[in-house]
Amino acid sequence: AKYQCCAFDLKVLFRLLRARTGRYRSPTLKPILAALCDMMARSGPTSFFHFSGKNAGLVLPKIDRWPGKNGYTFCAWIQLSHIQKTPRKHMLYSFLTERGDGMQAFISGQTLVTQSL
Repeated sequence: AKYQCCAFDLKVLFRLLRARTGRYRSPTLKPILAALCDMMARSGPTSFFHFSGKNAGLVLPKIDRWPGKNGYTFCAWIQLSHIQKTPRKHMLYSFLTERGDGMQAFISGQTLVTQSL
């Protein structure tokens, strides 16, 4: 994506936009408004993966050692369309070790299921 903002970033931007009594507005006002308007004008991501069919997805090689010592973060936006109502589950992600420990999420019927194994 071209822009990435968390709640804290948006609060800082809106504080910069707030008018202050007796003071001039920040010279960053126009660029901030232009960036916010550009974000609002986008209707979808600039890059994405399109998975269709049974067993479609990404497969990563085994990771012997994770970088960092404090864990990791996985973040994704998921758009679901035309999911067939079948008894099988639609896997969103599965991060499992060779022993079967880890996390996974899938859709079963109309329910999002997350598991920690």
